[in-house]
Amino acid sequence: MKPSDIVAHLRARCPGFGRNVAAGINWDALHASTQLPARAAYVVPTDEKAGDPLYENVIVQELVEGVDIVVAFPQAKGDEGGYGVADEVSEVRKELCRALVGWKPPGNTEPLIYEGRSFVHTDRAKAVYAFSFSAVEVLGHVELPSDPAVAETWEALELLGLPELQGIDIRVDAIDPMVDRSLLPHGQTHGPDGRIEHQLKKDFPHD
Repeated sequence: MKPSDIVAHLRARCPGFGRNVAAGINWDALHASTQLPARAAYVVPTDEKAGDPLYENVIVQELVEGVDIVVAFPQAKGDEGGYGVADEVSEVRKELCRALVGWKPPGNTEPLIYEGRSFVHTDRAKAVYAFSFSAVEVLGHVELPSDPAVAETWEALELLGLPELQGIDIRVDAIDPMVDRSLLPHGQTHGPDGRIEHQLKKDFPHD
């Protein structure tokens, strides 16, 4: 999922931030580069976990993508203990969940779910909490795409690079009962005996 999509969604759905929503890598980088006077939210991608392949004949994996909404709460003068912020935290969580839980970011196959909250930082000017969310994305395709530009794995690109199938040639050496036992190795009682009893050839014309 793209942080820019989440930023745009939060700006439209969370009036409590007054459009003070941005994206970044982590809180340390954001703290050093951005100073906003009001409550602000930062969309920060976190861990991504990949599951085992779902099928044996094609590589398709589920990816669980994590994202933190890091919220900086300004602290009022004389409230270094953060008592005012403590009341705001649960209200912000409700606002974020109303905007994000059940919303499906572009490119994801499953909607976002809430994972919990964690404390990040505090000083005389602000307190910072991270509200964690995650969503599932699928890597790969069950059916081979026709356009190499939408392929997501090397396996798909390699298969798309193969020449078109021109035809098949099938030769059948029956195991039983059409078997010449005189052609069998000593001790073997059933086919195949090395003879081709049936043959099928099929061409696939391409325009």
